[in-house]
Amino acid sequence: MIRFNFDKEKFFALMQIMCEKVPDLDILKAVKLLYFIDREFLLQYGRPILGDAYICMNLGPVPSKAYDYLKDIQNGLEVNSPLHVDKLSKSPGGYPIFKTKTSTELDIFAEVEVSCINDVLQKCGNLAPPTLVDISHKHKAWDDSERNTPIDYKLFFADEPEKHKDAYEAMILEQEDRDFVDDI
Repeated sequence: MIRFNFDKEKFFALMQIMCEKVPDLDILKAVKLLYFIDREFLLQYGRPILGDAYICMNLGPVPSKAYDYLKDIQNGLEVNSPLHVDKLSKSPGGYPIFKTKTSTELDIFAEVEVSCINDVLQKCGNLAPPTLVDISHKHKAWDDSERNTPIDYKLFFADEPEKHKDAYEAMILEQEDRDFVDDI
């Protein structure tokens, strides 16, 4: 199975960007947008931005570690986070909305990552969470995975394998390198 290393610093920076650009950013909308951003970048460059493990859940693919951090923030357990929850404001789905405490430092991201993030947020940032769920349910990564199990990153390419062949091959080669290093 393909695996990447979760980048906590990029996760918090990406969430700050989303808080600034996306209205009514609740937990469901956040995990859907994180999925779409990682998926888009993976299909272009053979690696995700966050490197999280995605779990096939009823409402679509969910980034495991990111989801845990978001739940901790909602419950007041993540005190050093640059994010907080505005419990007085609710999303249309009735969930508290995430806000950023500070401005975002974009220098953590490569220019191509910022471009991908902006593209996905422009296309999907104003969509309602149920619409984002419906879109993710059309992806083979979700449809071909068992519920409540990790999604193999190879499945992210299953919708249009020929279109993203170079990125797929880059992902496989990077995994072989990680496996080689792990074996040493």
